[in-house]
Amino acid sequence: MSKKIAITLEDRGSDYAFIIRYAAEKGFDCVWRPLEDHKNRMATIDALKDCDAVIAGGSKFDRETLDALRPKLKIIARFGIGYEHVDTAYAAKLGIAVTNTPGCMSGGVADLAVSMILNIGRQLSRLDSSIKAGGWDARFIGNELEGKTVGLVGFGNIAQRVAKYLTGFDCRILAYDVYFNENHGLPNVTRADLGAIARESDYVSLHLPMNQDTAGMIGKDFFAAMKPTAYLINTARGGVVVEADMIEALKSGRIAGAALDVFEHEPLEAGSELRKMQNCIFTPHIASFTYDTVSKSAFLAIDNIDDLFAGKIPRNILNPEYIHFGKK
Repeated sequence: MSKKIAITLEDRGSDYAFIIRYAAEKGFDCVWRPLEDHKNRMATIDALKDCDAVIAGGSKFDRETLDALRPKLKIIARFGIGYEHVDTAYAAKLGIAVTNTPGCMSGGVADLAVSMILNIGRQLSRLDSSIKAGGWDARFIGNELEGKTVGLVGFGNIAQRVAKYLTGFDCRILAYDVYFNENHGLPNVTRADLGAIARESDYVSLHLPMNQDTAGMIGKDFFAAMKPTAYLINTARGGVVVEADMIEALKSGRIAGAALDVFEHEPLEAGSELRKMQNCIFTPHIASFTYDTVSKSAFLAIDNIDDLFAGKIPRNILNPEYIHFGKK
């Protein structure tokens, strides 16, 4: 009997038939069971109770969920990079492998980050909305990107692509990362600390994973040090920013504006003050969703699953210790 894979990615205008076909070519029975509410534990358990593997979106795999899915479930193949919602250590103790798909989404996220920098600087979304509402506000003067200083907080694959894309604008790039790659090969990048990035940047773009070290990293002190003409761009995770501090900085004019793809609570709450702010632009956590990134990430997730059932350690394993518990 073939192994069953569930795709729990929500409906984003695709039925993921191309993923199902690729899985079938590998000998898997693949089904799409979209989870619109990834916080609903019972919905996750119900969708996966008969499955050997899952291509997972943002669902929470805590101890209770993992206990309910053992011993059938053997691998959680994250679609994307982040895995803060998966208890990888406990999964290992149950013999469940956890993988992700590094590098597959870098291009899409970097594209959106640069698009947001250009958009917020020229207020394109605001002007577009004004015309569609019957207006013609031709008095607005925007900012050119050429020669500006862009601060990158986090300097992994995505941020390095952003820096590469910005070379054509002759931007000065300041980059911070705990594990800074000195061999990045980008002539326009200078290593900097968070203080320098806050003080000197015209645009600050966040590219951090969400973990105990980065949670709330960008808060009141960081905003207080920023230029009043500067913009914050976040295509990483909402939790790396103290949202209340950001809202206060936006309301007070401490910073000029923000472009956000991610939020502290998602979907963005109906009553959030952010929804009323004209100096912000938003997208609904879709930075990584392009036709290119979806196919690359999904195919790699299936390759990780294929590795496991072929008796190999998956190439993108996050909890390699699973193998010791799985053999007991």
